[in-house]
Amino acid sequence: MKIRESHSEGYSAKVFIYENKKEDYFVVAVPDLHWSIMIDDTLFGEALTEHLMMHLFNVLDEDEAEVLALRITQWVQET
Repeated sequence: MKIRESHSEGYSAKVFIYENKKEDYFVVAVPDLHWSIMIDDTLFGEALTEHLMMHLFNVLDEDEAEVLALRITQWVQET
């Protein structure tokens, strides 16, 4: 499990990223936002960022959702 910290003007939050290599998925959770998502590892790049933005937009404004989605995409692809 990876733990990253995301800082922005509106909030600061820890991001937890769990990778299940056997079943090919990730779980990303941001407890401070009461938000989590399970991601199939076939999503990557821009498609992953757009998918995350769509879900983060429910808990953050558009600009903050985009920034966090880009960060999560980068962190997920590091593994």
